[in-house]
Amino acid sequence: MLGISHLLISGTATSLLLGTASPTLIAAGAIAGLLPNIDISTSPAGRVLPWVSAFFEAKMPHRSCTHSLVASAVVASVRYGVALFNPQFINLVHALSIGYFFGWFADVFTRGGVEMFWPSPVRCVCPGNRNLRLRTGSNVEYFVLIILIAIAQQNRPLRMTISVDSPSFLKVKVGQEIKQGDVISDIYIECDRLDKQKKSITLQIENLKSKTIPEPFKPKESLGLKPLPPAIFSEESAAIAQKWLH
Repeated sequence: MLGISHLLISGTATSLLLGTASPTLIAAGAIAGLLPNIDISTSPAGRVLPWVSAFFEAKMPHRSCTHSLVASAVVASVRYGVALFNPQFINLVHALSIGYFFGWFADVFTRGGVEMFWPSPVRCVCPGNRNLRLRTGSNVEYFVLIILIAIAQQNRPLRMTISVDSPSFLKVKVGQEIKQGDVISDIYIECDRLDKQKKSITLQIENLKSKTIPEPFKPKESLGLKPLPPAIFSEESAAIAQKWLH
C-alpha cells in the first residue's frame, strides 16, 4: 500500500474516532500510520530511521512484527506510560495509538496480508479471495484514496468570527475548537445582564421624575440701543467740489 494511503487512512481514522478536526492530532495520527512500515528500508519511515529499518529487515519478513497486535500493545503501553506523567498529552497519545494501529491494519486488505498475531506466522487477509484484495498502486487503491479525501473534506473545521459587546456569556474561548453538541453561550447569564441593565435604566428614569425641575431662566428685558447719529459727509463733498473746480 502506498505511503499516501497510510497517511490518509490513519489521519481519517484519528479524526473520526476522536471526533476532532485538530490539525495537530490528525497529522500525528497520519504520521504514526507510516511507522509500521519501518520494517522495510524503502518506506518513508525506513528512510528516516535506516538503522532501525535495517535491523527489522534482517531479522524478520515485511508486515510481520511491526504489523501485529503485539506491536500495537507495546507502542501504546509506552505512550500511555508517558501520558501518566504528562496528562496534557493524552489526546496526542490517543492519536498516535490510533494512527499506528490503522497504519498496519489497512494492509490486511492487501494481497500479502499481515502477521496480525505475531509471533505466529499466520497471515491475516481480507477478503479471502486474493483477486479482490488491493495491489499497491492499483486503480482500486487510488479509488479508495479519492473516497478518503472526500471523507476528510467533510471533517474540515468550520472557522468563524463572532463579535459580541460583552463576552461574559460565552462559554468558549478564542481559538477553542467547538464540537457538535457543545454549548457556546449561557443564555441565562446574558438574560441576567440585560435584566440588570433594564432595571438600571428604569431607576434612572424614576430618579429624574422625582426631582423638581426649576422653570427656565427668563432674561430681563433689553434696555434698547441708542440710535446712531446721522452721517455727515461735508468734508468729502468739499473735496469733490474742489476737484471739479480744477
